[in-house]
Amino acid sequence: MKIAGGTARGRILQTPTGRLTRPTSAVVREAVFGILAARTRDAWVLDLFGGSGAIACEAISRGAAHAVVIDADAQAVRIARQNVSALGMERQIEVYRNDAFRAMTVLQKKGVCFDWVYIDPPYASGLYEKVIQAAYPAVCKPDGVLICEHAASEPLPEHVGRCARVDTRRYGIRALSLYKGANE
Repeated sequence: MKIAGGTARGRILQTPTGRLTRPTSAVVREAVFGILAARTRDAWVLDLFGGSGAIACEAISRGAAHAVVIDADAQAVRIARQNVSALGMERQIEVYRNDAFRAMTVLQKKGVCFDWVYIDPPYASGLYEKVIQAAYPAVCKPDGVLICEHAASEPLPEHVGRCARVDTRRYGIRALSLYKGANE
């Protein structure tokens, strides 16, 4: 897997082995950054269920100011830290091994809010709605966006908590759904 754009374009990223993580494809990553291009420069990005850290690394490469990667899997966290180090992004990206919900509670207590939150749990986990509700507005700015990568065959609801789905795009068997605060 390679960084697709920005200052680190073409740099290779390591990915965890096994079936516990599913790296975001290059097509989907390109789509994410096409959709969020105007929201990436100087942004603070939260990558939940971050795996290899590819979304965070790509965000920093494309001009984001800071990113946090959260994953509960030890191997994924080790690989994400290796990727961040190999790209020299240690000052801009923090990587933590933690449960997404506990991590958001810690971030909220610290008063940290993000311009956009990338949510990519295991597809059949049933976690999307719970994570969206926990993230907004606790760790997502009022004008921020939450973007969910999910199976195209399992559409997400129009409304979740205080958020409304504003867009869904399909990429083969995967889809991206964007949510914003319902009053935005």
